[in-house]
Amino acid sequence: MDLERDYGLTVTELVPHAGGFATDGWVADRRWFVKAWQPGEPAVGLERLEQLRALGLPVVEPLRTLQGELSAMSDDRAYAVFRMSKGVRRTGATGAWQLVRCGRCTKRRPG
Repeated sequence: MDLERDYGLTVTELVPHAGGFATDGWVADRRWFVKAWQPGEPAVGLERLEQLRALGLPVVEPLRTLQGELSAMSDDRAYAVFRMSKGVRRTGATGAWQLVRCGRCTKRRPG
């Protein structure tokens, strides 16, 4: 990944982040989250995040590359960069989720 070439970001620290759904992740300078899809797999769902954000939902949308794209390529891996956001951690032994109704949307949060 070349964050400077693709995003104009100069990063001094890139730390692996466990977890993810069929992707690998890193935290860059405690400010950015970098998500890389498996080799040959396309970056999926990024347009949807922009659409949800435009509707006023509290989602983190990807940064645009310097070329205006939602993701960049590093060899045969697509990757995208997001601003770090404090998330909600699941608590409890079961990790159960409850649905909470809020306005026009339904969101999940730990229960």
